[in-house]
Parts: sequence; structure tokens; C-alpha cells
Amino acid sequence: MIVTGRSLEAEGSVLRMVADRLGDRAVITFAGSRQHTSDESVLAGRDAFVDSGCDAVVSIGGGSAVDTAKGIALAAVVGDDLVPYRARVKRDAPGQPSLERGKLGGAGSGPSCRHDRVLVPHVAIPTTLSGAEYTDHAGITTAATGVKEQIYHQDLVPVAVILDPRATVATPGELWLSTGVKVLDHVVEIICSPFTSAASEALCLGSLRRVARQLVSSSDPEALEARAELQIAAWLAVAGYPNQMAGVGHAIGHQLGGLCGVPHGIGACCILPLAMEFNSKAAAEQLCLLAGELGDEHSPQAAVGAVRRLIRELQLPTRLREVGVPDSRLPEIAEQAFADEAIVGNPRIVESPAQILEEILAPAW
Repeated sequence: MIVTGRSLEAEGSVLRMVADRLGDRAVITFAGSRQHTSDESVLAGRDAFVDSGCDAVVSIGGGSAVDTAKGIALAAVVGDDLVPYRARVKRDAPGQPSLERGKLGGAGSGPSCRHDRVLVPHVAIPTTLSGAEYTDHAGITTAATGVKEQIYHQDLVPVAVILDPRATVATPGELWLSTGVKVLDHVVEIICSPFTSAASEALCLGSLRRVARQLVSSSDPEALEARAELQIAAWLAVAGYPNQMAGVGHAIGHQLGGLCGVPHGIGACCILPLAMEFNSKAAAEQLCLLAGELGDEHSPQAAVGAVRRLIRELQLPTRLREVGVPDSRLPEIAEQAFADEAIVGNPRIVESPAQILEEILAPAW
């Protein structure tokens, strides 16, 4: 089953390119992927998958299409109840919170249990730079509440990822460039994470150099070499992700998406510089390292300034009010971000929702 969204279905060329190569192995196309991956679209896709008799999924699109396919791959095996696979933040004692990732494996009693050891195989063909295709989790929004939560399973990582810059040509310019900022968001938060490693640092710096060199020029859809380099950058940024978490910026981004419909890349444009300022003392050394790759001055302030200049050069939004977030929603976003699993990886301990509201969300608005 091919899993995609309405825009790629309407555009048609990328879908045809994949369907032609699959031939009669392509049984059905499910174009029900929606932004921020609702539980309703996941279960509708699961039903279509089971009814069609398919045995694998191919996702075509950005992070939402990838996460929808991941959700289908899980629900086709374990059934409707994905709650046991959700991550939870544990704050049993003062200090750094920890993450309880829930049930990580095993088949359930769902409608299709022929895959009793692993999930349904998933091949991902990304058309943006979200990086979702490399992780063992998926962000799924509960349609009834708008709250976005992460589900984990060791087999959610696709069995293969196909990088082809030709698949990105039809991606809208703002979406492409903003997901490039999302790559930068991954780099910053993973390097600054207290759980980072030497390997992750090296991979992230390799990603950062590609973003710094190629992101502006990749705004031309025909700049295929630049786009290919950025596809590699998206991979490098999250290659070490299972070994550490992101941070408060990702926690906020998840909830901006679920509650207010803000695309993750656009959310990163508004939040990333302020999250860096929030962490500037706790992650000063790491931010100085990033600054050295982005310019001459080695200081946390230089890193923040370089990121702000890049976002302005790309002519992307920088304020939450510009992307339709009402200030009345900020307290709720702060509450849900405080409970979000990504916050576990923040270098500065986040003590309360009020801190998120006052030091990041209010200035971002």
C-alpha cells in the first residue's frame, strides 16, 4: 500500500514515478495522511491496509506521511489500542526527568496478526527534510483533543529509505526550506542534549555544514545536487537519535502542531533561537562549537544570531502571531509541552509550564 497525502496525490508526478516502478506490486494508494498525523487517519489507513490484503507500506511525502505509515504498520499488528506504546515523562525526583517509552515490541490481537514478530515492512521515500524516516517513534495527534504524543516501537524505523532529490521538486518552497530549518533544530538540540555522544556530535556537525552551505541555494527546485546534500544532512542529524532525546524546542513544536496546526519546520523557525537562548548557560560549550561552524565568533550569542540571520535570509516566519497562533492558546501549549517526552533531553532542567510560557512562548509570540 502506498501511503501519501492529498497534495502529492493531486500533483501526481511523484506518485506516478513510484507506482510505475512498483508495477502490479502496488495494490492500493491511501491518500489519507494529514498534517500532524491524527489517530483517525492512522486507523483509517490500517483498515484500508487490512482490507486490501497488502503486506507492506511505501510512504511518499513528509513527516506526516511517514508517521502515518508507521502508525499503520503498528496498528495492523497490535490493533486499535496504541496507548501502551506512548511515551511518558517521569518526574519521580528533583533533577533531570526520565522517559518511559511504554511497550516497545510484541504482537497483539489486532485484525492482522500474520506479522507476529516484526511490524509491517515500511519503505520511506521522503519529499521534505523532516527526518522522521530514520526514527523509532511517530508523533500521533489525538483528533478529539489536539494533543500530540509519541509512540515507540523498535520496528517503526523503515526497512529502507530512498533518497531521490527528484522527488522533492514539487514540494512547496516554504515547506522545503522550513524543514531545512528543522534539520538545524535537530542538530542544535541533539548536540546540546546531556545524553549526546561523540558519534552524534560528529554526525550533527556533518549535517550542519551541509545546511550552512546548501540550504539557501536549494530554494531552486532544480538545484538537485544541493537538495541531495540536504537529504543527506537530514539523515546525519538524526542518525544517533535513538541514543538521546531532543529538547524543549521539540516539545513545544509537537504541541504547536497538534493544537494549532503549525508545521514543525515553521514552528522551529519561531522557537529555535529562543530555545537556544533559554539553554545558553547550560549548553554554552556546545553552542560555541556550533557558532564556530556558522561564523567566526565562538559564543552562544553568535550561534543564536547566526540561526536568526539564516531564517531571515530564507524569508520564513519568525513569530507565532504570524502563523496564526492566538496568544490565548499559549498557556495550554506550555502545559502540554511540559508533559511532552522531548523535554527529557533538554540541557537545562525545565521546572514548570510557566517557565516555558514566560521565557520562550511569550517572546516568540
